[in-house]
Amino acid sequence: MLNKTFAFVVFCVTSLFLNLLLVGDAHADSPLQPPHKITRTNQNQQYQIISDPLLGTQVLDKNNKLLWKMSGWFRAPSISNDGEYCVTEYDGLNLIPQDYSHDMVMLTFWKHGKVLRKVRLKEIIPDKRILKETVSHYYWGYGAGIDEHGKFIVQTADEKRLFFDIRTGKLATP
Repeated sequence: MLNKTFAFVVFCVTSLFLNLLLVGDAHADSPLQPPHKITRTNQNQQYQIISDPLLGTQVLDKNNKLLWKMSGWFRAPSISNDGEYCVTEYDGLNLIPQDYSHDMVMLTFWKHGKVLRKVRLKEIIPDKRILKETVSHYYWGYGAGIDEHGKFIVQTADEKRLFFDIRTGKLATP
C-alpha cells in the first residue's frame, strides 16, 4: 500500500510540475495589454516620463514642469537621471515574432525627443542560436533599464549583459 501511495504522490508532483511548465510557456506568449498610459520615474525620482496613447510622450521634472515631449506612445520608456535622455524598447518587449527580421529596431535612444540612435536586433543577437523558442515567438532577452552610470542594460537570452551609453546609444563597457 505504501508503494502505491508513494507512486501516486510522485505522479501528482510530476504532473503538477509539467503543468506549471506548460502554463508558464503559455503565459509567456500571452497577448500584451493594449496601449494605455504608462508613467515611469528615474532612479533618483527627479524626473518622470509619461507615455499616453492619446497625448504622446512627455518628460516632467519633480515639480511636474514639462521639460520636453515627443510624439508616439511607448510601452517601455526609461528616463535618465538628468532628464535629458530616454530609451524606448521594442513594443513586443521580450518576445519577437517567429518571422522576425534581424533589422528590426529593439532600442531607440533619444535626447530631448530627438532620435540619437536605433539599435537593431542583429547588434544585440548576432547569432540566431541565442534565441529561445516559445510557443509562438522567440525570446531574445529584455531591457533592464538605466543604471546609475548612465548605461542602458540589456540581458540577452543567453544570460549575457550588454551596456549601452544612453548619450550615444553605442555599446559601452560596464
